Amino acid sequence: MQLVLPVYQQSEWTLDNFIPGNNEALLSQLRALLCAKQSSAVRPIMLLQGAQGTGKTHLLLATTHQAQVLGLTQQYLDMNVLVNMPTEIVASMGQLDVLAIDNIHAIAGNSAWQEQLFDLINQFIEAEGRALVISINQSPKEVGFTLADLVSRLLWGVVFSVKELTEAEKIQAVEMHLKARGLNIHEDAISYLLKRAARDMHGLMDIVEQLDKRSLERQRKLTIPFIKSVLSLPD
Repeated sequence: MQLVLPVYQQSEWTLDNFIPGNNEALLSQLRALLCAKQSSAVRPIMLLQGAQGTGKTHLLLATTHQAQVLGLTQQYLDMNVLVNMPTEIVASMGQLDVLAIDNIHAIAGNSAWQEQLFDLINQFIEAEGRALVISINQSPKEVGFTLADLVSRLLWGVVFSVKELTEAEKIQAVEMHLKARGLNIHEDAISYLLKRAARDMHGLMDIVEQLDKRSLERQRKLTIPFIKSVLSLPD
């Protein structure tokens, strides 16, 4: 049986269009990790922990996008999707230059996946010039992993807590992503969104996708009345 990995769109998510806010040190470390001639003092494992909507998926997709630009072999994995698939699907990924594993908390109740990812992490630790970036929604000690060695390996690397953006930074991020799609929006309309719709970046990016699609279909500008009608938002 041939196992096929899900395909993810990476080009939209870059390190350059990530609004760092209070995550400047994190972003700088990611860039250092991707440097082809990184210092041996830089640990090859980086763990990003934070609540949903803080930008972890953006950072992981951006990491694999940048690796691709640099001509490195790379792969993005979402454990929310893979947790119900055979672990063999990632067995050879220790040979990649860059691997990004999202939502590792999804395997808390799956011992086979915990053992597989523990083995993968060890492969990256033992290799030179490779990078493994992992995201999790809270501290590995609090997730409920049954494999204690996996917790210790996750904490062996460089650990960053991803900080949520301020409202002003969210406005900047939404505006940037809309402009990248050729759409202009007034700051008042973005403020309206933040007050009446999803406030986390994951939800806001879903809204950006909806507005992009509907504005193309209807050939309409992104006014407050149009946004209200598309998203069925209150006054």
